[in-house]
Amino acid sequence: MAEATNNPKGKKGSTLLIVLLIVLLVGLGFGAWSLLKPKSSDGGGDDEEGGSGAKGRSNKSNSSLFTGMTEDEIRELLNLNTQYQTPDDDKGTITNPWFINDPKFQEEIDKMYLLLQQSTERMDWIRAKYDIGKIMIGNNSDQNQAIKELFGKLQNMDLSGPKYYLSFPVYGTSEPNGKVYRQDLQDLLNAGWQGLNLTDLRNSNEPWWLDHIGLNLLVGTTVSNTPSTHNVWMSWAPRTELDFFKRFNGHWVSDQQLADSFVNKNNNQQAVSKTHPDARAAYCAGHMYTFAGNWVKEIDRLDKVTRWEALRKLMAPKDKNGSGMYVTFIDPNDATKNYAPDYNVDTDKEDTDPVAP
Repeated sequence: MAEATNNPKGKKGSTLLIVLLIVLLVGLGFGAWSLLKPKSSDGGGDDEEGGSGAKGRSNKSNSSLFTGMTEDEIRELLNLNTQYQTPDDDKGTITNPWFINDPKFQEEIDKMYLLLQQSTERMDWIRAKYDIGKIMIGNNSDQNQAIKELFGKLQNMDLSGPKYYLSFPVYGTSEPNGKVYRQDLQDLLNAGWQGLNLTDLRNSNEPWWLDHIGLNLLVGTTVSNTPSTHNVWMSWAPRTELDFFKRFNGHWVSDQQLADSFVNKNNNQQAVSKTHPDARAAYCAGHMYTFAGNWVKEIDRLDKVTRWEALRKLMAPKDKNGSGMYVTFIDPNDATKNYAPDYNVDTDKEDTDPVAP
């Protein structure tokens, strides 16, 4: 009877096959875990995508406007060392002034407005002069803490000092990305406040994620992921995100109430189930919605005061770094009418007001 012989090649092949199977199983397991693992906002981790989106503004509150600058430096800052060539060489003189509502003169204002908004440094001065961002401050310490937490996650933010609001990312619509920043906020406002909540009745379009600005206004992060209703109810969502929602909106209730409390939208004193035809979440992000509205108001106010400053620069004497244009506010076709542009400036801070009655 023949003896069995050893087969080292067979053993080696079997070992290699087992190793390959183990590697394959590990790989498949890791792949499945990667696909099924909770998103960062649902699983408790604060990994966030930084570096993109809007940035904070420079705070010039500690500097008087143009103090310490030479006339040449001011001209360079405002780009007023080159005078405009007006459509009519004779217009804008003391004997033939521009009418304030003349479309061609409005084009001159438009050009100067764009010139101002195309310079970050010039806009810093304008924002400081008119306290841009001030109306965005919250009504209480909780709201202000939430606002600072939110904006503190953006780059170039200085939230110290009494006028920290000047660092808020308020951009004019003719500044770089300013128009899309405003549109992000307008989309949220257009969606309404009732869908801004942490229940199953939340807005499925997630308007609280400001894609271009790079902020999630609902939970105060810089990522679009928002905790699921289930994870809110189970208190599995990151505590920082749930507390941000509560702090910003004044809803210091249990996580279960945030996720599963509903009222009749026509009578907020009547509790209903989420299947009720008129149900809405009991705890919506109403204060956040108001904040977004104030943000848009400040963007629009910044645009208006920039046009105000554009008019001022056009009318200022040439030896004061202006364009030296003469402007009338009396309609040449009806001398009984007196006009002034509405740039939403309650009181002008200069000694001479070009549109004073």
